[in-house]
Amino acid sequence: MTRVAVPSRRYLTFDSQVGRRYLTRLGHMVVLTKIDEASAPDNPVLSFEYVDPKDKTRARRDGFDMHERVAARLLMRLD
Repeated sequence: MTRVAVPSRRYLTFDSQVGRRYLTRLGHMVVLTKIDEASAPDNPVLSFEYVDPKDKTRARRDGFDMHERVAARLLMRLD
């Protein structure tokens, strides 16, 4: 009997909504500021900015961009 190995795919959903807060694996709070659908309709690029967890304002304008599929694995929704 011969078995054929089929690569498994795991699709994760990510609730991407501008203004929503997320927690990174390093414990930093970020807010989603922009969704770039033009990059790839099935895996858009998301732009995040760091926020201050005490008063929930944008303390600094630092941030990062991340594909939606990566964000589904690395970020946890807070609200």
